[in-house]
Amino acid sequence: MNNRNNRATRAIVASGSLLAIIFIAFPWVDEYLRLRREAVELVELETKLVASRQRSEQLNRVESKLSDELESFLARSVDPTKTESVRELLVECVRQSGGRIRRLDIGRHRSREWASKNDDARQDSKPHNGEASRFVLHTHSIELQIDGSLESIRQILDEICSHGWFIQTSELKMVPTGTREAPVKLHLRMTVYGLAPQTAESEQDVAQLRNKTKRR
Repeated sequence: MNNRNNRATRAIVASGSLLAIIFIAFPWVDEYLRLRREAVELVELETKLVASRQRSEQLNRVESKLSDELESFLARSVDPTKTESVRELLVECVRQSGGRIRRLDIGRHRSREWASKNDDARQDSKPHNGEASRFVLHTHSIELQIDGSLESIRQILDEICSHGWFIQTSELKMVPTGTREAPVKLHLRMTVYGLAPQTAESEQDVAQLRNKTKRR
């Protein structure tokens, strides 16, 4: 009888202990599962954050590269604000070479809208169906006549090329002068181009040019 009571008592104690363990451990199991889910989410968020930072760094590098290329491009462009500096550079390079200027004429600039695609600077207007960009094309004609030695003429031409201006040469002629001091005469006609961001003044110039074209 005592053995039976002891077994019953032990069974009751064991059942009570099991129930206690279940009630105590169950919240911890639930907490563990929640923590595991949050850990997985944290790893995913960290992965996305790293990828986002990498994309941001790549975009910054691309933006910096494009900014440098645009700055270099605009530096090579000749717009109305740079004509005097171009004149000074030409005068100085002729002086440094030992040549002598017979004529230096920079014509009045012309401007027009620049299309965002498939434009040609040599044309008087942008493509008919072309979408206008935020840039304006400026065009200047330059005529230069110089007397000097063959070496000085070569230096002058090299110096002009070294600036990287956007140039179209319409005439390049060298003829003998018959003099010992300056045996060669250079006659150079060229057109220099420049792109510049649109301003209120440039928009007005373009509008005036457009009206002139319509009246024709």
